[in-house]
Amino acid sequence: KKNHLIGHWQDLSFLDKNRIYLIESLSKNIIIQKAFAKPKDNQTLIHVRRSDYLKFNEELPITYYEKAVDIIKNKSKKFKFKVYTDDIKWCKNQDIFNDAEDIVTSSDSPQETIDTFASMLQNKHFIIANSTFSLLAAYFGKSDDSIITYPEPWFQSRNYNKNIVDTNWERVVY
Repeated sequence: KKNHLIGHWQDLSFLDKNRIYLIESLSKNIIIQKAFAKPKDNQTLIHVRRSDYLKFNEELPITYYEKAVDIIKNKSKKFKFKVYTDDIKWCKNQDIFNDAEDIVTSSDSPQETIDTFASMLQNKHFIIANSTFSLLAAYFGKSDDSIITYPEPWFQSRNYNKNIVDTNWERVVY
């Protein structure tokens, strides 16, 4: 018997019902387990996804990142950040990212993806892209005092933002 499901499954209500089970399952990987156990750095994750999104005209403009950075700077005592991206060249050419502690990129290899995700979990605040990767890092990595920003609209050409983010997260209209 086979099931073939088509659609977008970015709905936090699915995750909320299974949060403990999912964390336990993810924690079977020792690298992710250590990331969950380690105290959070007082640092902000900025996720920039561009490579494949450029083909679909769904990349986020720099104005999204500028507005999101302002929100966290105004609400946080210290602002230090890492950029996680699939377009390191573009990020290095953006003035807003000049003060980044690091600009991290990785291949799509399973090990590098796990290492990157574990590193993403270690941040206190999250400026997520319109990407499931950073959405999940923010969802699983957040603490009670985390500030999380998300883009509105999630995608310009498709409308399916219902339940994609937590009601406590900061909407950034770009």
